[in-house]
Amino acid sequence: MSEKISLKKLAQLAGRSKNASPEGKAASNAKKKGTMLPLEDKKKAMSKYKAMSSRAASKETSKGETPIVALEGVVVLTSSLAGCSRELRDEVMTQQSRANSFGTEMYWAQQLAKELEEQLADIGAREQRVIEEMKKMKEDRDATVERLEAELTELKKKEALTKKSAIEGYMSSTSKTWELKSSCSMRRRKRRRRR
Repeated sequence: MSEKISLKKLAQLAGRSKNASPEGKAASNAKKKGTMLPLEDKKKAMSKYKAMSSRAASKETSKGETPIVALEGVVVLTSSLAGCSRELRDEVMTQQSRANSFGTEMYWAQQLAKELEEQLADIGAREQRVIEEMKKMKEDRDATVERLEAELTELKKKEALTKKSAIEGYMSSTSKTWELKSSCSMRRRKRRRRR
């Protein structure tokens, strides 16, 4: 970032810096990093600098040259201010980019939290439906088991009755058969005797 500066402009800038108020200097010094001189030492240093620069300026101006010392001070001051402003701008831009990055991360974290809450609500609803379906299935199973147990009990009763009636029927048929046989055999005997 090199700019060509004419000597006239530098002289004007030097003149402005000499006419600047002490409040402005204190403010600019307050923004610089590092240790600060006490106010009295600053005043002494400034008065020495002004005296030296005015002597050099008077010598140089009498010869028809521009005051180099004053110009060097202005160049140093403007370059240091430019460097500070660049640093401050870079720092501000870095902080803004960090803030934007954090803002973006926060947004995505909130979106993720919303999605997770929705998924959790869906899972809760599904779980409730599954529980209700399982309760219904258990009730249906219990009812089916009770019905089947009642049918089994009834079938066992019918089986017992059927067996009993079958046994009775067999016994009665057997007894009838014996009776028939015995009666037949008796008749035969009687016939034989008669003969």
